[in-house]
This record gives sequence, structure tokens and C-alpha cells, in this order.
Amino acid sequence: MSSYLVGGQVRISVTFTVSGTATDPTAVTALVKTPADVTTTYVYGVDAEIVKTATGSYYIDQNLSESGTWAVAMVGTGAVVAVDERSFSVRARRVS
Repeated sequence: MSSYLVGGQVRISVTFTVSGTATDPTAVTALVKTPADVTTTYVYGVDAEIVKTATGSYYIDQNLSESGTWAVAMVGTGAVVAVDERSFSVRARRVS
């Protein structure tokens, strides 16, 4: 599991494919769950947090505001049905 520091930022990237070819899903959603068990949902085309860089490729930059285990799921629906879920650890800084 990757580890980051409170106050930092992590980029979660995903490329959706069909038979090895990068393909845009009909809808892309990012679900971000904080260590406090609060889940925020972002939708591509509605929320600026999800950025498209090329056909099928998207990312979200998440600011890390609290220590503990975070989870992010990037979900494609419609033309590409897929989920890429990742978790990572965030720890308090020793120097501030």
C-alpha cells in the first residue's frame, strides 16, 4: 500500500479499455472515501475534479487532509463497464 503525508496530494489515474483499445465510458464517476468514512462522489462533465487527458484516460487529484486509510474508485459505465479501486495510507507529518 502506498503511503503519503497529510497536506499532500495524490493523483489517481485510470485508462478504460475495450479489447485493449482505449475507450471512453458513457459516464465516469470517482468515489473518494476518507479515513473518517465520508464518501464524496464526483462525475466527469459535472465536477471539475475529474480530468480527461485522452480517449479513455482520466484522473483525479485528491488533497490529503487527514491521516488514515483512504480509498478511491474510478467507475466507468455504459460503453465501458469497469471499476479501478485503490487504497492508500496517509500519515501525519513529523515536521510542520
